Amino acid sequence: MCNLAGYIGKEQAAPILLKMIKDQEGFGGGYYTGIITVHEGKLHWRKVIGDCDELLKQTDALDLPGTVGIVHSRSKGFGDVEWAHPFLNSDESIAYILNGHMGSFYENKSNERALIEGLLNDGYKFRTMVSEFVPDMFQFDNGNSIHTSEAICFMLDYMRRTSTNWNEALEKASNSYPSETVGLLLCAETPDCIHAVRFNQPLMIGRSADTTLLSSTALIFPDNLDSIVQAPIKSVMKFNRDSFEVRPLSSTVKPIADILPMPEGYNKIEAMLSKDKGCTFTDFKNSTMRLWPRDTAPQKDMMVYEIMRLMRQEGKIRFEDCSVEGITKNLSAPLKLIFPA
Repeated sequence: MCNLAGYIGKEQAAPILLKMIKDQEGFGGGYYTGIITVHEGKLHWRKVIGDCDELLKQTDALDLPGTVGIVHSRSKGFGDVEWAHPFLNSDESIAYILNGHMGSFYENKSNERALIEGLLNDGYKFRTMVSEFVPDMFQFDNGNSIHTSEAICFMLDYMRRTSTNWNEALEKASNSYPSETVGLLLCAETPDCIHAVRFNQPLMIGRSADTTLLSSTALIFPDNLDSIVQAPIKSVMKFNRDSFEVRPLSSTVKPIADILPMPEGYNKIEAMLSKDKGCTFTDFKNSTMRLWPRDTAPQKDMMVYEIMRLMRQEGKIRFEDCSVEGITKNLSAPLKLIFPA
């Protein structure tokens, strides 16, 4: 699982975003990291192979200008730095970050192929194109592969040509290419807001008088927020500093579980806790797999994050930071272990 965050406020966005993503590392992500802000009608971005510390070591990400931005931390996988988020269109006027996977939403491979080959025919150049097979990514007949999230970024750019605004473009692209995902979109054209789409992967909204925070988990939100709510499933959203709009997706291929089996999930996670061996976020997620109806897309990541937030408030768990091998042998990736308090 990857992690993401967004910030809209009065302060410089980059330091806040980097703290939010660093606090999430170890639940997921930590293998690739990228950040993008908008300032004076221009997007400013940096990304690296490695965790947040590596981004700070290799780049000036902390100094990026602007009070609006998004950040992403990717899980272990294939690719050079081009395969890190964010993905940008050709003139770098939009940037997109995405969590999740295709899941069982999108089984019409012929239509997927037509959509992506249509982008190629329209002149889009994939920076992630490689001449080898990459599991879980789109593959051409010649054996080349691309990162599917880059294709979705290009699709958004293409859909904007026949849309009145970016939320409409998001809705069109999402209905054409549904998946078990959540995504955040930053546009030079709308520099004071963040656009989002959520199917079933987690997105939490934190609000105070003049600030909007977005995150995969509310575990990393500050204590002084006025409100914390879950972003609605199957929705396109537009976030400003002091408000947000929601537009439901008109259709999805598969229903998304709208009831979370919280009591059963809580009991399973509580039973797994051990003082001798720490558990990971993935361990907890896997333990709840059988709780979800087979014919629906689950919200297991959201549920596990919220159960952990409740258990921390109750003083039942503590987190311990450790590290594992990163993408290359000279890099490490963060991992959080969860123990009973």
